[in-house]
Amino acid sequence: MSLFKHGEWTTDDWRFVADDEPLPAVGPKIVTLARLQGDDGEYLFHCGCPLGVRLESGEPVEALEPWLNRLSLVALGFPAFVDGRAFSAAAILRQRHGFAGEIRAVGNVLVDQHAFMLRVGFDAFEVAEGRALESWRTALLDVPFAYQYDDTASTPVQSIWQARRSGSLQAGELQAAE
Repeated sequence: MSLFKHGEWTTDDWRFVADDEPLPAVGPKIVTLARLQGDDGEYLFHCGCPLGVRLESGEPVEALEPWLNRLSLVALGFPAFVDGRAFSAAAILRQRHGFAGEIRAVGNVLVDQHAFMLRVGFDAFEVAEGRALESWRTALLDVPFAYQYDDTASTPVQSIWQARRSGSLQAGELQAAE
C-alpha cells in the first residue's frame, strides 16, 4: 500500500496487526477495535510505541472514547466507495471529540473523494496498488472551490457561489468547477 499524507507520498511506518497475529514489541502499530477492547487493551499502551486503531464501517466511534487521548492514529475503513459512514466518523472524531491525531482512510479509497475527506478531517490516505494508485498519482488534487462552507478550515475555501458573485471565477474555471 502507498500512503498519501499532507499532500505528498510518504513511507508508512505503521503496521496493521490482525487479531490472530502476535504483537510486535517495537514500532507503531494499528490494531482492531476488538483487540483494543479485549484483554490486550491496556497492555497495548505500555510498550512505549505509538498506537492506532482501525474502525471498520459500522463500528461506533464512541467506542474509542476511553482511549482517544492516548491514540496516535485512527484508521477508518471504506469497504466500498458507496459506503460513506467513515466520513461521519471522521467528522465526529474531529468536531465532537477533538481528536488531534492522524485520521487515515483505508480500504476502497478513491481519489474523487479526496477533497471531501480532507474537509471532514482525514489527513492520510492508504491507497491500494494498481489502477487506484495510478489515478491518485495523476489526479489534480487541489480543489480551489467548494459547494458548502467549512467552518473548521484554517484557510477558508471560497464557495462556488461566492466566487460567482464576486466575479473571481474565470469562464474555464467555472466549467471545471462544476
